[in-house]
Amino acid sequence: VEPALLLIWISRKMYWADWSRNRPKIEVANMDGTDRRVLVKYPLSLPNGLTLVHSTNELCYSDAGMWAISCVNLGDLRMRKAYNPATYPFGITSFNRTLFWTDWALGRIQRMGMNSKIPDKPLRSFVGSSGKIFDIKADNHVEEQVRMTVIEQNNND
Repeated sequence: VEPALLLIWISRKMYWADWSRNRPKIEVANMDGTDRRVLVKYPLSLPNGLTLVHSTNELCYSDAGMWAISCVNLGDLRMRKAYNPATYPFGITSFNRTLFWTDWALGRIQRMGMNSKIPDKPLRSFVGSSGKIFDIKADNHVEEQVRMTVIEQNNND
């Protein structure tokens, strides 16, 4: 499993999570590698997924080690826990002011509004033989149609 990487073409930024067990962190840089800086280094344990929420100007992330879904404001770097405890969050995405994340322990896709305190009813998902949903992406095309992609690890890898 690879650490999270998020490329935002419009702003020419790249965000990534470093899984170092001693010093995990979430960083940002321009696409050409300049202006590299740390966004989050504490509290952080196993940052697995990243998603940009344009409506709130936040980078939200799943952290399996902290059992949390957290967000950092990209303007003033204020942190907030969106949800805790999340059993074993892994992949994360956002669409229409809703966060969606995969849960390894429960084998399902959780969802929660940006201003909510508790998750909504989980989405139905069809998990194959491994039982672990690795990643999830929501894509808003010009036609305003939503496509969700669930990526599952195959036991044959």
